[in-house]
Amino acid sequence: MKSDDFAGAEEVWEEWLSLKTLFDIQVPNAMFTCYSKKGLWEKARGICEKDYREWELGAYSFDLLATGYSVGGLMVKAAEKIKKAISCLLT
Repeated sequence: MKSDDFAGAEEVWEEWLSLKTLFDIQVPNAMFTCYSKKGLWEKARGICEKDYREWELGAYSFDLLATGYSVGGLMVKAAEKIKKAISCLLT
């Protein structure tokens, strides 16, 4: 997946979500990275909050989100995701 191919990435994302049979954390992490690099933090957050309610995200996923938020200057949101990442490591 090329980082500038949002249409293709989102198409693959929607198809993968529809399967609901195999959870591979690399898929949402790739989307978090792609969106964060382009400054689309709300889209990354949408994946985390909307699409993944039934699955547990790990510390690395929250770290990716925190990094994206901090690059965008959204430090309060970055701190929230760092807290979630730490929480994952402590449980």
